[in-house]
Amino acid sequence: PVQPQPIQPQQPQYIPQTPMADPNYEQREVRPLSDNDFPSDGKKRVIRETQIESVYQIPNDYKKTIVIMSPESCGKTTIATNLAYELANRGLKVCLIDTDNIKKDIYYYIHQEHIGCLSRINEFNDMEDMYDIGIKVNDKLTVFTENKGLEYEINYSKLYGLINVAQEKNDCVIIDLKESLGQEKTKDLLKLSTNILFVIDKKITTLNRIADKFAKTKGGFVNKD
Repeated sequence: PVQPQPIQPQQPQYIPQTPMADPNYEQREVRPLSDNDFPSDGKKRVIRETQIESVYQIPNDYKKTIVIMSPESCGKTTIATNLAYELANRGLKVCLIDTDNIKKDIYYYIHQEHIGCLSRINEFNDMEDMYDIGIKVNDKLTVFTENKGLEYEINYSKLYGLINVAQEKNDCVIIDLKESLGQEKTKDLLKLSTNILFVIDKKITTLNRIADKFAKTKGGFVNKD
């Protein structure tokens, strides 16, 4: 009788995941792994020797206003701040604006002791002058938030004017949208944007609120990416 031959296990094949065809993406090969990349016991714990990464190349005419929003607390401000830092590190002029005058969580991320920024918005009639008191994190990143210990109210009509000035002076404006802002103010801020980043997590309470959040602010989602 013919003896059955044992089936040789196949090595998994690594297929690089490439983004959709986009001229702003560049594929490049990362250096091959060497013996120094593996534990001292000599056992290889990876299945490939090279990897492909896709790197987004920012266009020269990059100009965006991005509103980052969420139905509840789930990392929105963390993403807004990290996005601002990343784009600034890539050479873009970026302005990050905090619309939450209660939590003021962006203040945690800027590593500066600063008092007297957004709380002073009512002092200015000319938002060009208001822009000059923004917190300069570095030569590419300007932040508008306020010290955690300071209570204040935001004049939203003036905030809209500040956003307009920021749009003129920067390649990218990122607006961290307060969760409990209200329908009309949310719609107004969305209308000033070119792109919307909606942040959610997998909690059922978050997922259940998505449809309601979209329904209440649907007027602001027209012609947005």
